[in-house]
This record gives sequence, structure tokens and C-alpha cells, in this order.
Amino acid sequence: MSCDLKIGLGSVITHAQTGFGGGGKIILPGVAAVESIEHFHSLEAVAKAGGKGNTVGMGNYIDNPMTKDFCEAARMAGLDFKVDVVVNGGGKACAIFCGEVGSVYREAVKYAVPHYATKPVPATDIAVVNTFSKGNEAIVGMIIGVTMLMEKGGDLVLIMDCPTGQVVHYLLGSFGTEIKGRRFQCVNFTLPWLKRLIVLCPQFEQSMADWLAVPGAVWVKTWKDVLDILCRDYPQGAKVAVVPDGTVQYLSFG
Repeated sequence: MSCDLKIGLGSVITHAQTGFGGGGKIILPGVAAVESIEHFHSLEAVAKAGGKGNTVGMGNYIDNPMTKDFCEAARMAGLDFKVDVVVNGGGKACAIFCGEVGSVYREAVKYAVPHYATKPVPATDIAVVNTFSKGNEAIVGMIIGVTMLMEKGGDLVLIMDCPTGQVVHYLLGSFGTEIKGRRFQCVNFTLPWLKRLIVLCPQFEQSMADWLAVPGAVWVKTWKDVLDILCRDYPQGAKVAVVPDGTVQYLSFG
């Protein structure tokens, strides 16, 4: 805070709560104290409890209380300059926005909304979701996967191949068997349309097991293992939706 010039470097990609990341999010929760981070994450529940659940979540950024919160935090912290990129399917920057943090965020999101939008595949039997751009936070890929299956119901294959391991979430995660983050809650995707979760993870990285607490989930190490299961259970063939990068794409029904 004692520096005369504060520059933030980030990316605008879809986010499960704020709609899109980037902008002032590099300040809150990026470098904020845990008390501020905890309050920030509580805003989603407050919105839903107040009947405004449509203002938060993947792709929702207009009137999102969490987005407003991190924009205010950036102003309070005196962030002078922000550089935000939008990425392509290879994880490379394909558009760059620079300047005042609020203006940069608004312009970058305008570009990002159609850029990351993905149409659902009707009557999907199997959704295969890769997690590339945020390979260390594979849980994000489940959102587009389970939503893709809502019409008919089916199996979700989540590709979680990140040799460096999964993200440590100090607020929502768990650490071993005893220590939990302040807002830890074991996620249980017991959904009528999710018949089975197959996790392709060569490293058997189970630090996110609490967030992948799907009854009957199958963990495998190779793509051949995945095909063996699916070919056995779908002998007549199946309609498959392949999502190249479930950590940045979001479903658009418009």
C-alpha cells in the first residue's frame, strides 16, 4: 500500500460466483485479509436467500453483489492500472485490455460474454469436460458438465490432469481429516440427472475429493479406462457432448 504505482495483471474468464473474474478481483479476494474474503464469499448466499440468485453464478455479472464488492475494493486499495486478458482455447491471450480497473473490466467482459458462450447439446448421454485453462481447479468444469446433462440425464467425464496438483482453497477447502477452512462445506452432487461421475486423473490427485463427493464416482488413470467403461455401458452408442475447456466456457441458452 506504500507504493506510488499499483499495477494488476490478470485475466477475465468465467467464474462460478462472480460471473466473470478479472478486474478488481485481484484485490478482493486476491490480496485481502481472510475476514474480508469470508464476507465476500458470503454474498452469494445472501443474494440467493433474498430471491436474487439470478444475479450470481456462471456468466452473471450485471447487478452481481460480489462483482460490485471487488470493484469497490479495487477503488479503496488505489489500484492505478490493470491489464486483463481474454484467453482462447489454447490458454493464450487473444484480447488484451489495459487502463483504469473498472473500465478495463467492463470492456473485457463485453468481449468475454460471447467469446466464452457455449450452446448446450440437446439430449446428451455423456458429457466429456476437459479442464485446461484452470487445470488446478477442475471442480469448475463440473458446472457446465452437470448442466449439459439436465435435459436427459447421463454420465459426466471430468478430465483432471494437472501434474502440479489441485488448488488449495484456504476458505472453502479441507486439509487432511481434521482441519477445515472457515466456510468449508462438503459438496454432494446427488442430482437426479447425474447418473455417474468418471474422473480421469493420471495422478490420482484427491485433494479435491471433498468437492467431488459424488456417490459412486469412479476414478481412473487413462483415457482407455474411460472408454472401456463407456463402451461397456453404452453398447448401442451414445450422444456425446465434448467441452474443450470447462473452466472458461459457460452455457448460454439465449
